[in-house]
Amino acid sequence: MGPSVPHPSASSIARVPSGTFGPYLGMRSDGGLAIWAAMSDDARYWYARPLNQTGEAQGDVVLVGEAPSELGLVALRPLRDGFALLSSHKTSDGEVVTLALLSNAGTLRAGPVALGRSAKAVLWVDVLQSPRGTTVLWAGSGAGRADIWGAEVSAKAELVGSPRLLSRDVGAWQAVSFGKGVALAVTHVGKGNTHGPIELLLLSGADAPATVSINGELSADLDLDMASLGDRVVLAWSDHRNGETRVYTAAVDSDGKLVAPAAPATPPLGEQALLRVVTPVEGSNRAYLAWEAVEAQTATYRSFQVGELQKNGHVTSPRGLFEYWKMDGSMPEITATPRGVAVLTLAPICEREGECNKASTIAPEFIEFDAGFNVRSTEPLWLGAANAPSSLAWNLTCPNASCFALTAENRVPSPVALTRLEHLSDVYRAPAQRVELPPPPRVIGDESLASTQPLSQLALTETSAGTLLAWLTDFDPTTPWVKLKRPTADGRFEPLRARLDLQGFAANAPFAALSSPENLSLRAHSLGGIALSSSATQKDVLAAWAGLDGGEPQVFLTLLDHAGKKLSQHMLTRKKGDLSDIALATAGTDYLVAWIDERSGDPEVYATKVNHALNHLTPEQRITQAPGAATDLSLVPTQSGAIAVWTDARDSEQAGSADIFAAALRGSDATRAGPEAALQKTRTHSFSPVARAYGSGALVAWLEAASERTEGEPAHVSFAVLDDAGTLSGNVQSVNLGSGSPVTLGLDCAQQTCHAVVAVGLENRAELYAIRFRDGKVENPVRIRTSNNAPTSVAPLVHGSEVYVTEPALGMARLRRLQLEW
Repeated sequence: MGPSVPHPSASSIARVPSGTFGPYLGMRSDGGLAIWAAMSDDARYWYARPLNQTGEAQGDVVLVGEAPSELGLVALRPLRDGFALLSSHKTSDGEVVTLALLSNAGTLRAGPVALGRSAKAVLWVDVLQSPRGTTVLWAGSGAGRADIWGAEVSAKAELVGSPRLLSRDVGAWQAVSFGKGVALAVTHVGKGNTHGPIELLLLSGADAPATVSINGELSADLDLDMASLGDRVVLAWSDHRNGETRVYTAAVDSDGKLVAPAAPATPPLGEQALLRVVTPVEGSNRAYLAWEAVEAQTATYRSFQVGELQKNGHVTSPRGLFEYWKMDGSMPEITATPRGVAVLTLAPICEREGECNKASTIAPEFIEFDAGFNVRSTEPLWLGAANAPSSLAWNLTCPNASCFALTAENRVPSPVALTRLEHLSDVYRAPAQRVELPPPPRVIGDESLASTQPLSQLALTETSAGTLLAWLTDFDPTTPWVKLKRPTADGRFEPLRARLDLQGFAANAPFAALSSPENLSLRAHSLGGIALSSSATQKDVLAAWAGLDGGEPQVFLTLLDHAGKKLSQHMLTRKKGDLSDIALATAGTDYLVAWIDERSGDPEVYATKVNHALNHLTPEQRITQAPGAATDLSLVPTQSGAIAVWTDARDSEQAGSADIFAAALRGSDATRAGPEAALQKTRTHSFSPVARAYGSGALVAWLEAASERTEGEPAHVSFAVLDDAGTLSGNVQSVNLGSGSPVTLGLDCAQQTCHAVVAVGLENRAELYAIRFRDGKVENPVRIRTSNNAPTSVAPLVHGSEVYVTEPALGMARLRRLQLEW
């Protein structure tokens, strides 16, 4: 970057030799202090240097006094008058916690005084001031858990009373000044190193602490944080109680009342991990929550978001988003400012109008958001007057209108400087942005429902009790059918195949993680799929699926009550050959059932009619008669029967291609009411048709693959309206999907509006596109979600504002529910 670009100013503090501890920085609005422990001759000494409010060094380096040779933890904290230097050091029988009080000029005012001792390592030290006095806290380790101790000290760094053991068996902790005392939050570790119960201890001088239970679940991760927000203290942590980690919050008032119980801080928008809770000053009425959006990370950087945290623990919108490049296992630093939020991150140094590529230098970079999360400043940190980026930067602090960080070169001895961070230019590309909800269609919720075996299909229907969701696992049908030597869980010796489960949800109740599903079969045939009836006139639900009988796949019908409990079951077919794509449509109080099987040697569509007792009312009818494989069957009920839609390879213009066909079926006997006809002859491969009731007929949507043979025809989605006779009404409408390969398609219709969701594979990641079909016209696709996982073959299940999708997860599958605003 040219010399004409201004660089953040840096004030040299010291040149630290090898073996130096620090520097450590303490800043107040009127100035600060830097302190470090360095060897001189054969001893280690504390050195300090005062700083003014603009970060410039004042006077010479001050010799504070001798420091322990086996130094452990160090914390330098500003007090109302001077600074507290808190440290730990090793002895022959453990570690000792020591406190020294320094003046604003860095000279020793009181101490050092030994406050407490730990038989093992000291893991944390801190000092907090409240109206009642000064409290020192520390944690001592023991067998994978910690004990938290506290001590009250006088203005002369002397103990007031004895140190107290505040909490045992702790895995995570945090403390802030709150009310007239100190609030200490702890996450306990239980048997088997489980952790999750969270408690808040309200300390008030020498009085016994009041304890508030925050979270009783064994689900909290060890990243607890909190902030004092006016007359409340707000806690935050990562929680995996529903199978996927999200940031939870809770709030307690000054009377010790839990005024906001543990709950997610944001609507479900994928997996999260807590970064920090920050506030300009303790007791402020403003706080911010920062977290990692785990699923948004790429191979090169991690993605974090920050939003304003309300007293009820919820995060408002808009938000800020920033990137952190994956150089090592370090994390970004974040703090609140009088104007908003400041971040110290790692990012490529790129000009705003230039190219940012792999050759760009990655270095520490300062980002500042204003109160509305607009990016106010983007400045790389430079080494003094040198035209080179800083190697190291740490200890971000914003005590007044300016922000500061310590910077150093990655060499020994290293000159350490305090760099003043502020807006200097608009030259650099910001690795950050303001995040707002995009215009509809958009995802407003994204949550994990379950982790399962890899899935084959999803199905859903509404009942008088609410919603019934079914899912079918994927199983290789070529696996030999060999009887078992020991019975399975159901007492049978037949080998296990695909698993078919159902889960009911109460009407108007919020969705939670799937639990205690009703198992319909342990020997389902994945290729057959699962279909559920949908009818407002029937209180029961019919499930049509494929199971194995003597190693041969057959159509099975199971009658369920509105909660998904099995009432009766019947094997419908008794034939040879494979079977796939079972579909179902209601016909008054009866049902039309259709499927594809190979009894004739070629995959063809068959259909029949059954009654509520699951008995045949008509023989099984062969619907298709031409050579060529039929696949992807869909069935839509009409006033006179049903419309069948499928993919058929007959008469295709290219080998390996297929077109979409449709035919009307009579409701009286499931026979074909008219000729089967292609909806559109194309030069590309047509696949994955889905049909839904639309008007008196149906709307059919399907995918068209791009092909090298058909240059100029990218992958696209086609829509066709059919009348009740199954014939095309108007023209086929198509919209391009751009780059990537379409994989699956989901569709839902209500009145004259239909919604489609398409899964597209692009460079080993999955993208979801939403498409609206309104008043007979299709709108352009809108990308609504990107995942770092490759798309699965399970079609999205669209149900009103909900979309159910699956994604791979370490040899398993994760079932997700998206909430869309259309």
